[in-house]
Amino acid sequence: MTEGSVITTVEGLIEKIIDNLQTNSAIYTDSDDKFSKFINQMNKYLNLEDKFTLILDDPLGYSFIWDDLTQTDNIKIETYTRTPEQDDEYGIN
Repeated sequence: MTEGSVITTVEGLIEKIIDNLQTNSAIYTDSDDKFSKFINQMNKYLNLEDKFTLILDDPLGYSFIWDDLTQTDNIKIETYTRTPEQDDEYGIN
C-alpha cells in the first residue's frame, strides 16, 4: 500500500492501517476470525497494551522518524543497498 507523501505519527500510521482495513473489510470475509484478531491486535498496539516493533523499509530513503520523547537507543537505523529489482522498479537504472 502506498499513501504518497504523508506526515504522521506512529499512532496515525496504525490508525490509518485499521481504517483502511475496516473500510475494505468486505474482501476479508473468508477469514473473518483472523481479520478480527488482527484488528484487535492493532488496537492493542495503538493503545500501548502490547509492545511492537515498527519496521519501515524505504528503498528510496524518504522516511524520517523524530520524537523528542523517544530515547535514541530505542531506534535502530539500518542502511542497505537496493536490489537491482528495486532500482528497476523506481526507474533508477
